[in-house]
Amino acid sequence: MNTSPTAALTQEISRWYGSYLDALPEIVSGEVPKLFDYFAVPLLSITSSGAVSLRDAAEVVNQFVTMFEGTHLPEHGHALECGHTIRILNARAAIIAATWEWRDGKGEIGKSIPYENLVADSGNGWRIVVMTQLDPGLGATAASPLPLESRAVPINPQLGA
Repeated sequence: MNTSPTAALTQEISRWYGSYLDALPEIVSGEVPKLFDYFAVPLLSITSSGAVSLRDAAEVVNQFVTMFEGTHLPEHGHALECGHTIRILNARAAIIAATWEWRDGKGEIGKSIPYENLVADSGNGWRIVVMTQLDPGLGATAASPLPLESRAVPINPQLGA
């Protein structure tokens, strides 16, 4: 069993995320008190269409209602979160990558949306601070398949200048 600080942090975030998934139906239904257990407000929501800062609980709830609308039509059976990965950034931040699938009554996948959430330890528990819907049309995946290189840039601050 891995008892490293990273493994313990990953388990802690995974437990928190599991409770978020359990609470999501209530949040989407407008259960505002639950919302604050999982989201920082303001919350930044980013898609290929644009970025918006959701500045209060009503805006966050509306974002979810909009995101999930249409999933309750007869031709849509249900939405399913298809597993997730957690990448620790530091002791107070991580990225959770996952994919939502909308399936019809026969279990066929109608729509699949990958996303990543930046979560942060607020001092009062983990909170989603940035929600990013990935764009498969741009080849976006949970981890970039492109090797990124940048030139070395020396930084020599001129103190007292």
